Amino acid sequence: MLVATPGVIGVLQSSAPGSALVMTVDGAYATYLAGLLTGGAWTYAKAQVGNSVEVMKITGITGQVITVTRALDNTTALNFAAGQTLEFAMGASAVGDLITAAALAPAIVFTGTGALTVTETSANHYTLDVPTPAITSTNASLLITSSGPSQFNLAINTTAIGYCPTA
Repeated sequence: MLVATPGVIGVLQSSAPGSALVMTVDGAYATYLAGLLTGGAWTYAKAQVGNSVEVMKITGITGQVITVTRALDNTTALNFAAGQTLEFAMGASAVGDLITAAALAPAIVFTGTGALTVTETSANHYTLDVPTPAITSTNASLLITSSGPSQFNLAINTTAIGYCPTA
């Protein structure tokens, strides 16, 4: 799950070369992140050096050490000096993670008699082959279209975050 941290600024406590996958941050930022990044949660941060910006995904924290995925959203991994600030970034990678995480909510239930075959035909599009299907969903963003007596297509409508695939 993506955790947004707008307005929260972290400070690197030591330098970090562009190849670094872990970085040491100030105690207040570490404490804040440790309270949020639980159960597989993550956040994004950006850092600016001169006119260059790097976007990173923060995937974990131990003590004051954050684990990062570098150079996202077509940015380049930069060399950071101690004192470099990090702040929340909501770029294409973050939006992509939101879409992926919400792609198929557990509120969708497939039932029917006989064998069910699910084939992903493209991102967020699935073909289901099942005799006499019955589908229930508590997700108002589920679109169902029929293409035959035992085959239909599903598409997830995530317009709330600006992405709407079509069936």
